[in-house]
Amino acid sequence: MKNFTTLLLITALTATLSSCLKGNGDPRPDLAIIGDWALVNDSVTTTVWGISANQPTLGFNYVGVATDHYNFTAGGTLYVVEGNVKDTSAYALKQNSLQLTYSSQNGYKFNSPQTSGYTVTNLTAHTATLSGGLSLTPETTYTHIINLRK
Repeated sequence: MKNFTTLLLITALTATLSSCLKGNGDPRPDLAIIGDWALVNDSVTTTVWGISANQPTLGFNYVGVATDHYNFTAGGTLYVVEGNVKDTSAYALKQNSLQLTYSSQNGYKFNSPQTSGYTVTNLTAHTATLSGGLSLTPETTYTHIINLRK
């Protein structure tokens, strides 16, 4: 009986430690995003609504070329090459929310850091989709979608 109680105690302790080390079982998107991604496309759609609803929806879709990439480093830095534009940003990814913070873009230095928020709507070993949106005015919104692949 003494051996059984000791064995039961060891089993319970091992199970407790094991569950603590595993955390909550959530996948680590911050690790999955790390690496050099090729740009598939980068699109922006501007939609006007409200009293200006008769205005057409405007859209732009840039299709990536072989030299375009988004390189997410383990240290929280993102290096972007898209066409002739080269940017560096700090990034933070928690759950499916990605925050990019730029202090400059394409050689232009901001007076204060600029932050853009994205929702990671798809993240696999080989594909990622970043979706962002912003109200430019009370009657104008834009949607920004970036598709990446490894």
